[in-house]
Amino acid sequence: MPNVDNWNRLDRTQGHDLPWCVEQMPPWFTEVVDSGWMNPCKALDVGCEVGNYACHLAERGRDILCLDHSETAVALAKEENSHPSIRFYGRARKTWTPLVKRLISSMTSRHSIV
Repeated sequence: MPNVDNWNRLDRTQGHDLPWCVEQMPPWFTEVVDSGWMNPCKALDVGCEVGNYACHLAERGRDILCLDHSETAVALAKEENSHPSIRFYGRARKTWTPLVKRLISSMTSRHSIV
């Protein structure tokens, strides 16, 4: 398991400048999301970092459960990418299992985990 303190330090010092924290979605991602291939659904974003991808999906009708073990990343995500359809959870991994089980059990054939 990665050292959480290292991730918190990295997120605190570099935040949105990290290569996976993009302001503009990659064209391939936008194309897939906007293609109609995947109907609006519930999604799970494990390792959400600052939530850019989750925000993009939420703005297009998805309900997103975001998990990251870096409390700093979750704080940045809540600050920068809050949306009524996104729930962010940080380091308290003990709470992840019930949340994920609830998400999966609430799914129907019209929902997907991406």
